[in-house]
Amino acid sequence: MTRMNGRKVARILTKTLSGLLAVGLAAATAAPALGQAAGTWTTTGSMSGPSLTNYTATLLQNGQVLVAGGFNSAAGQVYATAFLYNPSTGAWTETGSMTTPRYEHEATLLQNGEVLVTGGVNVGVLPGGATGSKALISAELYNPSTGTWSKTAGSMVVARYNHSSVLLQNGDVLVAGGHCHTAYCENIDGVESAADLYNPSANSFSAAASMHYGRASVQLTLLQNGEALIAGGGDGVDAASCSAELFSIGHGWSLTSNLAQCAAETFAALLPSGDVLIEDGNTASEFYVPSTNVWQATSNQPNVLGPLAPLTSGDVLVVGSALVSGGSNAALYDPSTNEWTPTAASPIGAETLTPLLNGQVLATEGNSAALFTP
Repeated sequence: MTRMNGRKVARILTKTLSGLLAVGLAAATAAPALGQAAGTWTTTGSMSGPSLTNYTATLLQNGQVLVAGGFNSAAGQVYATAFLYNPSTGAWTETGSMTTPRYEHEATLLQNGEVLVTGGVNVGVLPGGATGSKALISAELYNPSTGTWSKTAGSMVVARYNHSSVLLQNGDVLVAGGHCHTAYCENIDGVESAADLYNPSANSFSAAASMHYGRASVQLTLLQNGEALIAGGGDGVDAASCSAELFSIGHGWSLTSNLAQCAAETFAALLPSGDVLIEDGNTASEFYVPSTNVWQATSNQPNVLGPLAPLTSGDVLVVGSALVSGGSNAALYDPSTNEWTPTAASPIGAETLTPLLNGQVLATEGNSAALFTP
């Protein structure tokens, strides 16, 4: 979850494994910050146990946030542990551990409320017998009703990490791109163009049409018309970095017009208008207009590298990772003016940003968490 670009610097990449650990997580005593003034941050409950990176955060249908997996650089360990954040109490609690320790994986909320986790990195035996970092081909499901994980009936068609996934309108999950395409990878930095489709009814994967280019460190975004957009993801100047593609069920991939600015990695957010805002690894940003198939740069740059979170107001929040920008930078994008403006500094950086059902945004980095009130 490899190339040391902005997003991946924010997700430390030292890759070693010592085994599966169960980490206890005490409930935090911090009070929720539901009454905070608009445009402010407050710290909330912290996850106990080691500080992890490279995990996923997923908003569940019940309003809680599931954080799963991760990597601890100090110990060189990959974790299978998972935690739940309760916005009404500001507390974290431990839930069931994944069947496989992993980091640099992807998580997708399904229509039935379960969470699909795909791929990632662990440690395994490589061709020739050496032990080293291994891209995973496996996937598993989290059941919020039982708090338990189970392996999917089938694995992905290819192994991958640093990839992207999105829930399609028909309930299937599109998984695309990433690094490494074999179950045991010697060249773990190989960029993948292959795509898989996960069918929840069959609980299995099938090969989808491959993208025109290999892409990693990017995000799939579901458009209002049901197509899925992916943009950038090459080395910064190649054809992949300067292009974007649309996936359509039954029709595969088609290229859009070229990006306004080439991007080695991208964070993305769907705007109320149906346009898609992306921020790239050079802290530049632009948006795609599906109706005209045109990319347009924003009128100014946020100078913040980190994940994006759409707000109920229609604005988009970006928060920098502490590993990149010191964790103090945050900005808001206003689609009506096409401009970014600085906002209150976050007390922590943001490896993940999760919009909550109450309108606040949960930022996590390491085992710390903070809430932004729009």
